[in-house]
Amino acid sequence: HFLRVAQIGEGQLIGIRFDHDKSGGPGDRGILDAAIPFIPMLFHPEVKVDPGLYAADPGWTGERVWLNFGNTSIYSPVLYLPAVAGVWIGQAMHLKILPSLYLARLGNALVAITLAGLGLRLAGRTAPYLFLVLALPMSLALMANASQDGVMEGCVAIAAGLAAASRQRPTDMANRNTAN
Repeated sequence: HFLRVAQIGEGQLIGIRFDHDKSGGPGDRGILDAAIPFIPMLFHPEVKVDPGLYAADPGWTGERVWLNFGNTSIYSPVLYLPAVAGVWIGQAMHLKILPSLYLARLGNALVAITLAGLGLRLAGRTAPYLFLVLALPMSLALMANASQDGVMEGCVAIAAGLAAASRQRPTDMANRNTAN
């Protein structure tokens, strides 16, 4: 997802198919170099993060390489915009790749939580149930991720809140409005 975020941040809104089973596009080589030290950790929960892994982050190099991220290159750029803003801020502050990733995740979290809060406000009596779903560990993890999923959760919370509000009786809505 971070490769897609970086691609959108560079103004490339649509992924490019460059082989029969590969798509993605050109990206900063620094992203690849920053990720390589973490690859041995994949599917090995016993391997822990060593602070030395962060030292391998070369920062934004400006060198373009073709990156394959076919699983996300097809997604719409709209829900990635909060993460893109985080990357832009990181680049403007001359931060390396990993701190820029953290800013992208923070941007997603802030927007997702704001949207979820609006959905909870709209949900009325069903807000506690919606809150339980939004507070599940996976929901929270997605909100603080560099993918579009957390922002999508916030949008779904708004839709659920609107649906719940439409199902409430008019007397419930009148009581709610007079209480405010």
